Amino acid sequence: MTLRTPLVLSAAALLAVATVTGCSSSTTTGTSSSPAASASPADTTPNNIEDKSAEQILKAAQTAAGEASSVHVVVEQDSNGTTVRTDITLSENGSTGTLGQPDGQGVEVIGTPDAIYVKGGAFAQQLGAPADQVEGKWISIPKDNPVSQSFAGLGSVQDFVKNVLATPKGLKKLPVKDVGGVPAVGLDSAQGALWISTQGEPLPLEVTAPEGQSGKMTLSDWNAPVTITPPPQDEVVDITSLQSAAPTAPAPSPAAS
Repeated sequence: MTLRTPLVLSAAALLAVATVTGCSSSTTTGTSSSPAASASPADTTPNNIEDKSAEQILKAAQTAAGEASSVHVVVEQDSNGTTVRTDITLSENGSTGTLGQPDGQGVEVIGTPDAIYVKGGAFAQQLGAPADQVEGKWISIPKDNPVSQSFAGLGSVQDFVKNVLATPKGLKKLPVKDVGGVPAVGLDSAQGALWISTQGEPLPLEVTAPEGQSGKMTLSDWNAPVTITPPPQDEVVDITSLQSAAPTAPAPSPAAS
């Protein structure tokens, strides 16, 4: 699991806090109806996942997460002494939340199966977009636009799971510990540690950076009701028109590991 300091636009790098094998959101348009974050699963019945091998535990977590209807994700990372916090709620139909930036400017996002909507000065500046065209507007990025790849994983909870839970080499099982009030078994690799609930469904609860690095991703409110609403069309400007107006705008750069 590589924790990366996010650059503007780099949602994929930001949320790929786990290649472990495996809101305070100011967004009001893409509202989420999930309750306050809670790691505790509704079912507290022991699932005995800790008795399985590391590979079997990972597979079970991948399956459970892949079948989930929603999840609330918070990523906290250190950037030169400043905590950068991203808060995203993902559902089967998209996502809504805020991507934290090292300069303190949050970038609001709403993801749908067809497009990503982004609102924030930092994003517009990197595109080289004229300020008068984007002030107070959401920028829509169709899925077939190359820029959308910088937001891979935000289209749905299933997209997110595919981007975040991969299979690393040298996977090792860690003893059960308490994670947000829930017993969880750990899976460790050179890329970090993934913690999975030993109660109810074996869902991921937390991803922590490897030794010597800082950063943590928490995953909570699995399967909570969520509603994703795209912004009104009169508040949207298509990225294609902005790229036409500023053809030399730089492409988003992947964040450095």
